[in-house]
Amino acid sequence: AFAKSKSWPNPPQPGGIESANDFGLTSLGRVRANLGRVAEGESDVRRALLSRLKAVGKYHGDTAQIIMNLAGVLIDQSRYAEVEKLARTSIEIYEALGYAPDSAHRVRATNTLAVALFAQRRYADAKELFNQIDAATSSWPPQRTVGFRTGWSRVVIDYNTRNVDAGIERAREQLAFQKARKGEKHYDTAMARAVLATGLTYAKRDADALAEFKLAMPVLLSTVRDDEEGDLTTRLSAEGRLQTVAEAVPPLA
Repeated sequence: AFAKSKSWPNPPQPGGIESANDFGLTSLGRVRANLGRVAEGESDVRRALLSRLKAVGKYHGDTAQIIMNLAGVLIDQSRYAEVEKLARTSIEIYEALGYAPDSAHRVRATNTLAVALFAQRRYADAKELFNQIDAATSSWPPQRTVGFRTGWSRVVIDYNTRNVDAGIERAREQLAFQKARKGEKHYDTAMARAVLATGLTYAKRDADALAEFKLAMPVLLSTVRDDEEGDLTTRLSAEGRLQTVAEAVPPLA
């Protein structure tokens, strides 16, 4: 298309096709990573990032977006120190370009940074960032903020900072969200249910917790076993989350 466009009656703006190619390559990389082909996916996104850096430089919205896509690939590999660096770089770019704190791109980058800090057990720093996100998104409609308000990291931080009841409410909202989107038997729904059950355990509501765990654990264990041929790093990341919730299962009466 790039070669042929030179003879078109109305050729695209300079750089338009190249940008589309880079974002297409980024999307391909994310898909490959989600399919367990993490090395291929990471390579695709890195190639797209290098192409954007060459075309538009560091301080450009395209560059910041692809940096965040690369961070997304690395999160599934539990490479959180690298994710932190990428998220901070993206936030720096957005700030330099004048993106407002409540802009979607900047909020997503801040959320990614918070998740990376949470994963490194820097709970106070992560919670501060989550509070910043709450302030920045206070005017957003509730359905737009549910992913930020009720994600795994946000809920567990509440559990770990003696805000168990608040965490339980977030977990209930996340469970309802995942059930509506993906159905009762999906892995993400089962994990949301297990996270809720974990909070119920911490609240000493063992009977309620066991009821939720009995629904969640067969799906979670079956999914992990089914994925044994997948990429090792992504499997370990999923198993790490599974271990966190499994350790909270109360003993049978």
